[in-house]
Amino acid sequence: MLHAKQFRGSHTGPAIASVFEEMLATWAIPKSAVHVVVRDNGKNMVKGMEEAGVSSLSCVAHTLQLAVTEGLLSQRSVTEALGVGPKIIGHFKHSNLAYSRLQDIQTQLGQPIKRLQQDVQTRWNSTFSL
Repeated sequence: MLHAKQFRGSHTGPAIASVFEEMLATWAIPKSAVHVVVRDNGKNMVKGMEEAGVSSLSCVAHTLQLAVTEGLLSQRSVTEALGVGPKIIGHFKHSNLAYSRLQDIQTQLGQPIKRLQQDVQTRWNSTFSL
């Protein structure tokens, strides 16, 4: 990573191009020295890099994330299971009594005490880990 900055306002293509060009100016990097920018697949990012006049490619990891998510959600049984899971986890996260009881049961069964983790929608591997 070369540069990080808070991005206030609308994330339109022209706004992204402007912030990107400011970053290049801050580091005194001429556009001609930029071989390629790796970006996500958002239309605003594609437009922003086009407007900035630099070559860009979509991130393979982001593309894989989108493909896996679409594949998972195309299966009704997976969609139903993923709909129930967060509700169960939310119950234990919002009730100290329920969470304490879960820990007691884990101890009684001789299991290590594990914390419940919610998945992050934009990271398929967090859903897979559940």
